[in-house]
Amino acid sequence: MRRIAVLFVCLGLLAGCKGELSNSGTPPSTAKNYNNQQNNVEVNPDVLGVGQTGLRRLSREEYDNVLRDLLQDTTRSGSITLPEDAIDPFDNNYETQRASGALVVALETLATEAALRAMEDPARRDAIVGCTPSGPGDEACFREFVRSFGSKALRRSLTDEDVDRYMPLLAFGVEDNNFYTAAALVIQTMLQEPGFVYHIEKGVPVDGRPELYRLTQNEVANKLAFFLWGSMPDDTLRQAVEDGELGTAEQVRAQAERMLQDSRAQERMLRFHAMWFGYHRLNSETPISAAMLEESNALVRRVVFEEKRNYMELFSFNETFINAELATHYGLPQPADPAGAWVDYADSGRGGIFSHGTFLSVASKFGDTSPTQRGKLIRERILCQVVDLPPPDLNVNVDEPPTSEDSNCKKDRYATILEAPGCGACHGQIDPVGFGLEQYDQNGQFRTTDVGEPECVIDGNGTIPGVGDFNGPKQLGEGLVQTGALQPCIVRQVYRFAHGRDTTFDDRESLAELSEQFAASEYKFDQLLLDVVSQEAFAYRQVEVTQ
Repeated sequence: MRRIAVLFVCLGLLAGCKGELSNSGTPPSTAKNYNNQQNNVEVNPDVLGVGQTGLRRLSREEYDNVLRDLLQDTTRSGSITLPEDAIDPFDNNYETQRASGALVVALETLATEAALRAMEDPARRDAIVGCTPSGPGDEACFREFVRSFGSKALRRSLTDEDVDRYMPLLAFGVEDNNFYTAAALVIQTMLQEPGFVYHIEKGVPVDGRPELYRLTQNEVANKLAFFLWGSMPDDTLRQAVEDGELGTAEQVRAQAERMLQDSRAQERMLRFHAMWFGYHRLNSETPISAAMLEESNALVRRVVFEEKRNYMELFSFNETFINAELATHYGLPQPADPAGAWVDYADSGRGGIFSHGTFLSVASKFGDTSPTQRGKLIRERILCQVVDLPPPDLNVNVDEPPTSEDSNCKKDRYATILEAPGCGACHGQIDPVGFGLEQYDQNGQFRTTDVGEPECVIDGNGTIPGVGDFNGPKQLGEGLVQTGALQPCIVRQVYRFAHGRDTTFDDRESLAELSEQFAASEYKFDQLLLDVVSQEAFAYRQVEVTQ
């Protein structure tokens, strides 16, 4: 019966959300609240660099973070129950998000279980509800709870009309002689609302630009919080919206500077790097993998947050944070503290994040490293280049390793691909990149010969067209930095992550401006983040044109 009641309320709320999802008109249920948020924003009809965007859903990571901040729920249940996000390289691209029956069922299950958990602990329950009911039918307390909790969960102010839609649920608390039965139903319902599950950005129409909308202060706050924290706005950010203090680029930047001091910003940027470099799926259950993750996280924290160094040092840094086991694994000197300390790479040939077992473990295949997959990883993710798929008429079997009639050595076997008709053009662009890291196996250990083939000596020489020759991860990082090949892709990847979509031709002015600012800051990553959120384009959206 309660499930039917929740469904009935959800349907009513869905009907009320239609205005929010359209491209014109003001949502009737939020008109009063949006007025103040709309009138106190700077609108520039000549703004450039705004790409098309669509409706974006919470990723599994964001869902879990919101439950943590909204309900003090640390179960990370979304990462277990929700359908897996497509990662290309990030998990928040609206173009890869698809609604499905499995998603709907998962959202209902998660909402029901989260609501029950929220009511189990009296202290946590009371903090969430925010008032003490006089009895199971306390309408004033229930209305106060709906408004307060709803403004956080749905990430916007609620009108009287919004609150009224939830009031019928109070009857179930009276029937059960338990006020918190009704409160749980409110939580269960709101966690399935489009306003909770999706990032709804409507904005204010820009005169003379029918395709363009200026985001409200509330929408900017939400976008800012999910970019820097992967979660909902906090009380300070919501208060800034209420006070009309998030309408200018300077005000947004000031809030972002505050937010970057929060531990959630570090967590978010560690997640950004793990997805970008591809090691987000590394199994952290084994001690050596956990040590590898901490190694990479320590480098990112040191360069970006602790010392705010030139970001290019991430790719050439001559020290690494390892414990005793990982030092033995890599063949490096033991750290001063067996539990973990910084160790100098010296003349080991290692340097920067490309030397880490996290990165070197990503592109393996056939039980060994794959020069093709490693080259593809670097060309696509690190340099933002496009690697074409094999022509369909070639009938390439990618599930079998290459072979050679004359040799078992990997370099000779992969050379047969370069000689095959129709294959050389693409593989010639990626395989030589991967061979430059071939002396490091899929666990990050140094080697001099092929697996099981001691007669096959690995020279570790590689080349990147337009960059030059290199040998090993240190020379790879240094070469990419010195030639300037890295910088444009760094800006693009941060921009993609901030806006939840891939870049388009329309974004070119924004990307060019950010690249100039990044160089002017001597490549400080925190300044890049601040420049992105205080850029005009961050506060606008262009209507997606569907085919």
